[in-house]
Formats: sequence, structure tokens, C-alpha cells
Amino acid sequence: MIATSSTTQKDKPLCLSDDTASGYVLGFNNDRLGSKLLAMGVLPGSKVEVLRKAPFGGGVVLKVDHHYLALRAQEAACILIK
Repeated sequence: MIATSSTTQKDKPLCLSDDTASGYVLGFNNDRLGSKLLAMGVLPGSKVEVLRKAPFGGGVVLKVDHHYLALRAQEAACILIK
């Protein structure tokens, strides 16, 4: 696990939040995808906002700090927010 030891009820994966969720990145629940997200600039402490979700479990458009990212649902699912 990267940058997180355990999840509390306030901590939740980004994909389980509502359509316009926002919060701060706590860490990742998947090491492989977490390292890819770190390379893309999704760092613990970064502010993240869900701008748009594709229907039927497709992709997610995020604003991370001042950058925009389009991620697959499984990649967004490994981001833990507070």
C-alpha cells in the first residue's frame, strides 16, 4: 500500500463517491496503479475533483490541482480521498 495504512469511514475510493466529489488524495489501495498515478502527478495531499463520469462504469475526468486527467474506472478506484 502506498501512503496509507488503513482506511476509515471518512476515507473512500474516488469511484465510490458521488458524481461531483472533491477532496484530498490520501493514498492508493493498489501499488502498481498507485505508482503510475504518482508519475502522472496524483500525489498524496493533492486536491482532486471529479468533473465528469462516463456512463456504464467508463472513464472519469478529474481535475488534480491545476491539471486535468482522464482515467479508467479501475485507476480512479485505487485513489483514496478524504
